Amino acid sequence: MIKRLLERVLEKQIKEVIGVGDEYKIMFFSSARGAIYSYFKSMGDGTDSVKTLVPDYVCNIMTKAIKSARRGTLQTYELNENLAPNGSDLHAKSNLFKPDVVVFAPIFGAYGDEYNHLIETTLHSDNRPVVFLDAAQMIDLVPAGLDGIALSFNQKIINGFYGGALVFNKESMSELRFSFKPLTISKEIEFLTKYVEKRLRLRPQRFVKASEMTDKGYQYSACSQFPFKPTVDEISMVSLIVAILEMLRIGNYRRNRRSNHQLLRKRLSSVPGLKIVDTEHIELSHFVPILVKDPEALKKAATILDKMGLRLKRPYALDDDPLSSVRRYLYAVENPFFRLK
Repeated sequence: MIKRLLERVLEKQIKEVIGVGDEYKIMFFSSARGAIYSYFKSMGDGTDSVKTLVPDYVCNIMTKAIKSARRGTLQTYELNENLAPNGSDLHAKSNLFKPDVVVFAPIFGAYGDEYNHLIETTLHSDNRPVVFLDAAQMIDLVPAGLDGIALSFNQKIINGFYGGALVFNKESMSELRFSFKPLTISKEIEFLTKYVEKRLRLRPQRFVKASEMTDKGYQYSACSQFPFKPTVDEISMVSLIVAILEMLRIGNYRRNRRSNHQLLRKRLSSVPGLKIVDTEHIELSHFVPILVKDPEALKKAATILDKMGLRLKRPYALDDDPLSSVRRYLYAVENPFFRLK
């Protein structure tokens, strides 16, 4: 009973932030991957083949969840240098591939009016596909009319502790064809114990300095460090409570990150050959993407970031196709929840 009440509180908070009404329902999971998996598993009669169009640069959790959920084929469309969809390629692939589902997934929170325009065009296209938004790395500015939205509470935009949500249009999907696996008391205690350990820093992780990340190569998504299990466990009590409290701080986090983004621009402007990726709302992201091809410029940037105490993420790659998916000159600078000095 208490958990259901907490879910209603969090549902109201989320709807207010992303701007959806009662035509949408929200279900909470122990992870965002569970939300994505459940949505795709529930489409159609659950057994028919589904053709899905996804960005060519996306967290591997998305593709793994889709592949695990059902039969079908995946095709990719291009993202441009600013991490926005290439409209011409998206249109051409849509006409050729005739997808059942088109996925939009703003990587590193790179999101703006260009994204909205392409989503709205897809929503009003002939033979309209299902339109799904992976909003794990953004939560603002969600356009109207989407069929499904996945959210993550795991320290991206919402500074939570595990957990995720599926926001879906009741008309486009009247029910999800699965049964929640309720958490046992021991599982609830396990999540609570992990949270206490995190808060008390009983298992501190070594801080990897930016200068340690300037060697050639790429790194997998953090999600790749864990075996992919398409579980549909319900969210834990501690995850719910933390998410509710952190949603109250969204406005403060926005202000901090906007200030941090301006400071990073100022500090990194002294590095020749380095470009910060520009979109309308990139300053709200938990990462600031940068393009840098000169190894010496990268080392200079890393020295600045070391002094600021910020992490640097090397070019991202999918673990099942690292060579074609990696963007060798795209790095990402941490933009923390707190305000930098």
